[in-house]
Amino acid sequence: MGLPVGLDHPTRALSGGQKQRLAIAGVLAMDPGVIVLDEPTANLDPAAVPSVRDAVLAAQERSEATLVVVEHRLEIWVDHVDRVRVMGPHGLVADGTPEAVLQDARLRSSLEAAGLWLPGAVPDPAYVPRPAGEAVLTAEQVAVARPGAHPAAVISAEVHPGRALALTGPNGAGKSTAALTLAGLVPEASGAVRASESLLAGPHRPRSAQPSRWRSRALVSRVGMVFQEAEHQFLRHTVADELAWGPRRAGLSQAQTTARVDAMLERLRLTSLAQAHPQTLSGGEKRRLSVACMLSAAPRVLVVDEPTFGQDAVTWKELAAMFAEQLDEGRAVVAVTHDEPFVRALGADRLEFGPAADAAGAGAVASAAGGTVARAGAAQEQEDARG
Repeated sequence: MGLPVGLDHPTRALSGGQKQRLAIAGVLAMDPGVIVLDEPTANLDPAAVPSVRDAVLAAQERSEATLVVVEHRLEIWVDHVDRVRVMGPHGLVADGTPEAVLQDARLRSSLEAAGLWLPGAVPDPAYVPRPAGEAVLTAEQVAVARPGAHPAAVISAEVHPGRALALTGPNGAGKSTAALTLAGLVPEASGAVRASESLLAGPHRPRSAQPSRWRSRALVSRVGMVFQEAEHQFLRHTVADELAWGPRRAGLSQAQTTARVDAMLERLRLTSLAQAHPQTLSGGEKRRLSVACMLSAAPRVLVVDEPTFGQDAVTWKELAAMFAEQLDEGRAVVAVTHDEPFVRALGADRLEFGPAADAAGAGAVASAAGGTVARAGAAQEQEDARG
């Protein structure tokens, strides 16, 4: 499955994409008669998707198992399946061979309404970025690491109001750790992420310019975070209470909180689930709830890890439009993502991470939209500089 770690490597230390590969490997190792995969490539970097798909198909052919794939994006699988069943909100929309389903012009509107990503479909860009002004967050040669672990990468980047910064690169390269560090939730291994005076201003002003030293009440109205695994950040017993948690912590009144919760429920198609427990939602619904929870507190910097995971084409467009609106209102977005259409839709600058296993520690340099240049290198790069 292309998982280049030792057999004794702890599973808790794997990235989201590496966990996805391990889960698939565990299923294939059982040599089952039926293989059921639910969005198996959703957390993988684009370069890895064909190899993972081919490994699954090779195992299926060898074992002569039946393969069932649940997927919103058909392009990667459509040439390798015998049958397509399209499910809509009210039941079955279409059932037949890929050719019969996808080439029937009469079905196209129904397929699009069902949220299907049709092969070759490219979303239109949603946002034209502002010219880069003062950075609200700055990182210069900051080593990022999970607590107790060795540094995963060294980053230099600026985060600007009205602009998005996409953290891209292979699984396990340190993107999520970098996002948590920029969000102030994981302390820097060395160096410092610093906030601008404009970000420090306001109620509950922090004493330090480093977000990792801020109290939660100062952080919630300034920097919001969506975790890679949405269920890890839910605290309340209902969707509505979960959405209200951030605004209450930010000091909003009950009336303001209720209005903001109702708007988020409606916008992200969660109104019917207001009284449901967050952990009972589908993967895509959990992702939309996690994004809504962050936005409900109206932070000035939005840090999101795989924000479009599990979304069909309809909800994807709504999320992209919502982030574009946040940028247009002057907020900054930092997104860990493998979703190239999402990067293009936001006109994002790019912080490109090199391979996690790069022994030389050489990082990549990427020219980003608007002329901004961002750098990310393996942690060895910093050790080389010291010695």
